[in-house]
Amino acid sequence: MDTIELTNRIKNNEQIIFLKYGDGELEAIYGSSGANCDNDPYTKELGQGLVNSLVLYSFHPNAYIGKWHGEYGFQRLQHVINTLQIPQPKFVDYHIVYNDEKVFDNQNLFHFVKTVQESSQKKIIVSNSNNIRLKKVFNTENFIEVPPRNWFVDFNQYLEKCKSELTDNCILLTAAGMGSKVLIAELLKTNPTISAIDIGSSFDFLCQEKNTRDRTYTYNDIYNYYKDILPKDW
Repeated sequence: MDTIELTNRIKNNEQIIFLKYGDGELEAIYGSSGANCDNDPYTKELGQGLVNSLVLYSFHPNAYIGKWHGEYGFQRLQHVINTLQIPQPKFVDYHIVYNDEKVFDNQNLFHFVKTVQESSQKKIIVSNSNNIRLKKVFNTENFIEVPPRNWFVDFNQYLEKCKSELTDNCILLTAAGMGSKVLIAELLKTNPTISAIDIGSSFDFLCQEKNTRDRTYTYNDIYNYYKDILPKDW
């Protein structure tokens, strides 16, 4: 699966689930101390939740996991999969929904955003207040706010908020750190018809005008890429 197929699934109202297990998620799974690049702390509870979610996605027919770049990182994830003796997940490009430097090579992510905007399905965003403009990017008023870090300590509180907003076949977009993977897994148990896409930090630069991931392009570059589908009051 690539960005084009993911977009087509949304356009055709077909279920799609996409997750990213990066180096932070792996450190949490392996029980490391400290925190990830966003100062989101690793905890035992988070690590176990990530393991449980990985099991669910490995068995799910419509779940795809971004393959973490770097052979060592992927080997660590593969070791977890082998230890758990679960089916091999369906791995795809880690940057399938990511505004990296290659985004400007084509219009694939532009069409992805436009398709989500135009979808008749309910769209729910889970993120922190810094990304409030994601509502305008994806054309929805359904925004569930979580703290920018360590919200997993109150996981059940936010889980219940999300449950109350779910409808059949809705689209859940998460930009809420490592806990997103656990949240999506639990919400799939509540309503197995939902689609969920872990967009992570992909739209931080566009929404915040802040380069949170050492991008080599400018804010104007990413704004100009999307400007035709952004509201006039952007």
